[in-house]
Amino acid sequence: MPTNEQRLNVSVEAVKRLLIEAYTRYDQAFKAGDPDQRYWDGYLRALHHVLEMEGE
Repeated sequence: MPTNEQRLNVSVEAVKRLLIEAYTRYDQAFKAGDPDQRYWDGYLRALHHVLEMEGE
């Protein structure tokens, strides 16, 4: 890690809580035909990327 980068201080559990909420919101939007489902899809993908970066 370059010396000018700061670590993000967030727990894996906190990110997982966000994922649970995001999946709930995505499902609600999908079932309602709400275009916000696209937002939640992107949010979910971003959170999964954060989890994949654990330890970097």
